[in-house]
Amino acid sequence: MDPRERIAANRRRLADFFDSLDDHQLGTPSLCEAWTVREVLGHLAMPLIPRSGLMREVVRARGSLDRASVAVARRLARRPVAELTAVLRERA
Repeated sequence: MDPRERIAANRRRLADFFDSLDDHQLGTPSLCEAWTVREVLGHLAMPLIPRSGLMREVVRARGSLDRASVAVARRLARRPVAELTAVLRERA
């Protein structure tokens, strides 16, 4: 399978997984101590959303891509889960 096809299939599977979670599960801390499961979804959708604000956050974070990524993922995670999973599917 072509790597791009594999990535697209994995993004669609991830979207299905996140859609299956309830609010309690989405609020669970992830293995990344900076994020909840819902914020992981925001992080995964971040590169697929035009003008997510990452570069602006990098400037605010004084050049720290890590801090900027956390801030943007948290902001995106406030969006409805269905909106973020739709992005994963549509931009897969």
